[in-house]
Amino acid sequence: QEKRKKIFQSMKKAYLLRSNIVHGEKIEKHMNIEEDNITIDKFVDAIEDILRESLHRFIDLANEHTKTDIEKIIDESIYN
Repeated sequence: QEKRKKIFQSMKKAYLLRSNIVHGEKIEKHMNIEEDNITIDKFVDAIEDILRESLHRFIDLANEHTKTDIEKIIDESIYN
């Protein structure tokens, strides 16, 4: 559960970063993630890892389940 919260918070920060880039905002070289001050490069690496793992999990699900089953699995993971 705690891991999910950390991933959710990281993805929110990634979306904010993306938004700032798209809208021409100045991008700092360091970011505060939880209590850590990390470089933007390390943050992007962490987000890439999250996205890569997510894609692998969805590919595995697609190979083993129907679309309806996948939707149920996702719904259960969100609401439980």
